[in-house]
Amino acid sequence: MLTVDLDRLGLAPGDWLLDAGCGGGRHCFGALDRGVHTAGLDLDAASLRIARAGIHERCGREQGRLHGGVLRGDVFRLPFGDARFDRVICSEVMEHVHDYGAALRELVRVLRPGGTIAVTIPTAITE
Repeated sequence: MLTVDLDRLGLAPGDWLLDAGCGGGRHCFGALDRGVHTAGLDLDAASLRIARAGIHERCGREQGRLHGGVLRGDVFRLPFGDARFDRVICSEVMEHVHDYGAALRELVRVLRPGGTIAVTIPTAITE
């Protein structure tokens, strides 16, 4: 189940997407299927193995390196330059963050001017 509507996010082929808190990669997979370059980031090594396997299944090992990659990290120190991404997803992560402002500043830092960010937080009735 996707918690961010990728069509509403405005993804277009060739865009660059950061999925901060990608887990097993579900949003990355949807983006890759739309021809979007993806970068996934998460703290959980086991989830990243699942995401990496799914990306390689969709893109092949060589294409996965070019069009979709995942790495271990957190939203407070993103290993990307300023204005790097056209779109940013941070889904089901902020409820685990101790400083919302710092996390959001870092997410916005890597978003290009005019880009779009989607942040979701679960409720008692969601997954």
